[in-house]
Amino acid sequence: MKRLFFSLPIPKDAVQKIEKYIATFKDDPLFATAKWVTPENYHITLLFLGEIGDNLIPEIKQLSRAVFNQMTPFQLVLNKVLLFPPVENAHMVWLRGPQNLSFEEAKSQLNRFLFPCLADKEKDTDEPIPHLTLCRLKDPIAKKAVTFPPLLLDKLEINECHLYESTLTPSGPVYSLVEKYTFAV
Repeated sequence: MKRLFFSLPIPKDAVQKIEKYIATFKDDPLFATAKWVTPENYHITLLFLGEIGDNLIPEIKQLSRAVFNQMTPFQLVLNKVLLFPPVENAHMVWLRGPQNLSFEEAKSQLNRFLFPCLADKEKDTDEPIPHLTLCRLKDPIAKKAVTFPPLLLDKLEINECHLYESTLTPSGPVYSLVEKYTFAV
């Protein structure tokens, strides 16, 4: 069994801007117990599959190739840093963007093509909001306790998707690339 998910990579120039932006928060006492995501683990999750049997992985890879061979590159905007979930005591900090039709369509196509072969899995029906998790908070923070200034990033050019295995460890997840898909259209 492997814990799998599809993700969109973050360009290096955007990673550098994000790191510069969050540096100011890493020393803030409000974030003393935060577990910051390392830059090499930055990604935008497109679709989380969960635990998948090794016997299904070749079929998933083949079906995914067919989906991504028909996909057109698109742009994403990530422009708002916020606490998540949007309840009184949030336990994550996200960098998110507005809804994006191309992102939604990519997730929908993967769901449509993959889930017939994953009979025991439920479709990922989470609202398709492009976001990058910046940190997880051991001690939740009240929404009113922090205001994040704007983070100005260029539009992200999305022309590939990665299938990763996620291995959970006490020091955090370890991601291993299973396959890389380049949009063909």
